[in-house]
Amino acid sequence: MSRRAIRNAIESRSATFGRSLSCVSPIQPQIVYPIRLEPGVTIALAFGHPVALPLRRSSRPIFLTAFESIQIERHDPKSSHVVASIARYAYRISFGSDRSDEVFSFHRDGPGDMTQGGVSYPHLHLGRLLHLQGPQAAQFDIHRLHVPTSAVSLTTVIRFLIEELGVEPIRSNWDEILANVLD
Repeated sequence: MSRRAIRNAIESRSATFGRSLSCVSPIQPQIVYPIRLEPGVTIALAFGHPVALPLRRSSRPIFLTAFESIQIERHDPKSSHVVASIARYAYRISFGSDRSDEVFSFHRDGPGDMTQGGVSYPHLHLGRLLHLQGPQAAQFDIHRLHVPTSAVSLTTVIRFLIEELGVEPIRSNWDEILANVLD
C-alpha cells in the first residue's frame, strides 16, 4: 500500500473537517500524524483542543472544541485502496466559563473500556444547564449520563450552532458549504 493512498485518505477526511469549521471560524484545525503511515494508524484532527475557541455570537459567548480520531483502514487486503473512518469523535459546545458543556461523542472502544464511560454507542452528555427538579434530582447526576443518539457529524453540529444557538457564520455561503460536505 502506498503512502500516497494513505495521505489521500487523510487529506480527504481533514478537508471535510476543515470545510465544516470554516463556516464559523477562520482558524484551521490541527492534524497530528503518526511517525509511520500504514494501515491501522490513527490520525487526530483537532480544533480548539485542549482550549475551546470562541465563536462569533451577538449574545452570550459560545465556545467549540472538535476532535476526531481517524483510523486508516484497508477493507480489501488485495487492494491498495484505503479509507479514513472515524474511530472516535467529541464535539464540545461550551457556554462560557460556567462549565455548562454539551458534548456529542462516540468511541469504538466498547463496553470494556471504562476510561470512556463503558459505552460504545454515539451519545450526548448534557451540560449542567439542564437540571432535574423534585425527587428525581437526587437520583441522577444528569451531566454524567450517556444519552443515546445516532452518529452526529461535525457538519450537523456546525448547522446546529448557526441555526439554533445563534452563532454568526463567517461565510455568506455557509449553507451551501455544509450541504456539499460529505460526512
